[in-house]
Amino acid sequence: MLKLGIDASNIRTGGGLVHLKEILRTVDIEKYNIEKVIIWSCKKTLHEIEEKPWLKKCCEPVMEQSYLHRAIWQQKKLHSKLKEEKCDI
Repeated sequence: MLKLGIDASNIRTGGGLVHLKEILRTVDIEKYNIEKVIIWSCKKTLHEIEEKPWLKKCCEPVMEQSYLHRAIWQQKKLHSKLKEEKCDI
């Protein structure tokens, strides 16, 4: 079983949010052998995403800050968060 990590830190509104919501709404986790999906984003984006038993929503405080802060988080912290959650992909 796979654990999938999604960095959605830059998804706020529009097409990106619609696309992400539709992927998570329609994904067949059994077909793709997915145990859990962990997603990192801001509170507003996570609130828009439907709750699922296999979905973990994570909001780091930096997600509410500027693009520069989020980019630094991606470079310095995301890898350790993926390891901490034992993400395969």
